[in-house]
Amino acid sequence: MNVVFLVAGLSHYRVAFHRAVHERLARQGINYQVAITKQTEIETLGKCRIDNIFTQASSLVFLNGRLNLQFASSQIRNADIMIVINENKYLMNIFYLLYQKLRGRKFCLFGHAINYGSVNRFFLFSFKRLMHQLCDISFLYNRRCLRELRHRGLKGKKFIPIFNAIEMTLTTDEFVEKKDEITFVGTLRENKKVDVICEVFKIITQRNSHIRCNIVGDGPLFQLVKDYENDNFRVLGPLSGRDKEMVIQRSRIIFNPGLIGLVAVESLFLNTPIVGDKNTRHSPEIDYLVNHKNCILIDGPKDAQEWAEILLSMLAGTSPHGNLSGLRFDNSTVPTVTAMADNFCNGLLSIGKDHR
Repeated sequence: MNVVFLVAGLSHYRVAFHRAVHERLARQGINYQVAITKQTEIETLGKCRIDNIFTQASSLVFLNGRLNLQFASSQIRNADIMIVINENKYLMNIFYLLYQKLRGRKFCLFGHAINYGSVNRFFLFSFKRLMHQLCDISFLYNRRCLRELRHRGLKGKKFIPIFNAIEMTLTTDEFVEKKDEITFVGTLRENKKVDVICEVFKIITQRNSHIRCNIVGDGPLFQLVKDYENDNFRVLGPLSGRDKEMVIQRSRIIFNPGLIGLVAVESLFLNTPIVGDKNTRHSPEIDYLVNHKNCILIDGPKDAQEWAEILLSMLAGTSPHGNLSGLRFDNSTVPTVTAMADNFCNGLLSIGKDHR
């Protein structure tokens, strides 16, 4: 049986998941490939010496403004099960779904439930509903996505939460004493409120030279962030693995006033609470956090001056919004890549019996 996971590009944090899936399915005699459609992504990943489970798919995507019509590549033609990412920018996945259905093969979605973004809501809701109804399985990031689909009248056993996770490399024995550091972790784009973060960190480091602020990440607004850098405001770039985890673990606060995503997993595992805006639209991983138990989410919006005052008072233990020392973390409840891969493979095996 051939299983193809089709993506335009692949984030580095997903590599561990796909390796784990490849290993599990190989033991069942199943061929698993991640087909990447962007040549630039293939070249970047190749430099990382990733296992040869990744292969280019010449598929139906826009390249440099022109439609590439080489749809039936060898990978796609031979796919007994095809999985695609379920996000707004992948609206052309309907063609893959129809192609698989016409061939009597299986088709799966992976990711969000109904992710509107800036696209017309009525059109996108209708499109997403159709995709969820026609697919064989929809692998959802977590139960928050499942609740959203049920709220919109979509029910059934085809919706499987896999509990989105990120691989962690540090062990609890390697944890160090917390320092007076505040760290932002994430992609540097507008929905993360990067401009607010920069102003907040600027105010804090001017007010208290003993506090260090860090930004870990990369993205379109990287140069904006670099312009703020000083001795106590460090822009560390796109760290990964142990380097990234060490910065987070020794910090006393993860400050994410914008969208909160997979950093929720890192926060829980590394015992570093997130302080953020309760009213901002967040990714499904916000479901892993419990306000005033393992994070502090505040009613906003707050301007930079207000945020700076809140964070400084939290470090001093005098904040009316919450006490950092009162938060508790349980590493045993943190979602793992191992469990995520197990949930995903079990779902694939449940629909793949006809092709074995």
